[in-house]
Amino acid sequence: MNTRRRSTFAISVVAAAALLSACGSSESSSEPVSEPPSVPSASAADFNEADVTFAKGMIPHHEQAVEMATIALDPAVGARPEVVDLATRIQSGQQPEIDMMTAWLVGWGEEPHDMDDMDSMDDMADMEGMEGMMSADDMAAMSVMSGPAFDARWVEMMILHHEGALAMAEGAKASGQNADVVLLADGIIAAQQAEIAEMRALLGP
Repeated sequence: MNTRRRSTFAISVVAAAALLSACGSSESSSEPVSEPPSVPSASAADFNEADVTFAKGMIPHHEQAVEMATIALDPAVGARPEVVDLATRIQSGQQPEIDMMTAWLVGWGEEPHDMDDMDSMDDMADMEGMEGMMSADDMAAMSVMSGPAFDARWVEMMILHHEGALAMAEGAKASGQNADVVLLADGIIAAQQAEIAEMRALLGP
């Protein structure tokens, strides 16, 4: 494209942008700006109690999986490369989902549960009572293991943890109302079923 054509193209783009901006300004007083679908607003989002329960429960559930992954990534435990690879994927995959669900709850006017902000022993017991959640004793015992013993225990615990997440996601699909919640539940089911199969293969026959 020669210099003259580039100049003409640039002017056209600026003019079009100005026109669109003017149109948007004239309509802004009557039409509110919509929220992105992944972060619905409390007033406009289509959600129900099952959606809220799912997000509130899955956040600390994911947080514990990220904590387990962080332990596996500590060079001191000497985890095998396959475990390190899986832990890396769990950490990088589940943290963005935690952030997304937290944004949903804030948009819905709800207070997210946080594993680092449990007010009482009852709160902690509620979290540990969720499907697949490890107890504090389980986590402490695993964290002092190393080598093959660590690998086996970590994989066994993560399989149970994933199975709990699958049950929660299936519940959200059955009773949830929000389209983004159902989409996330589908993603969790697909990803964690595949990871369970991978971990069972690591344990061997």
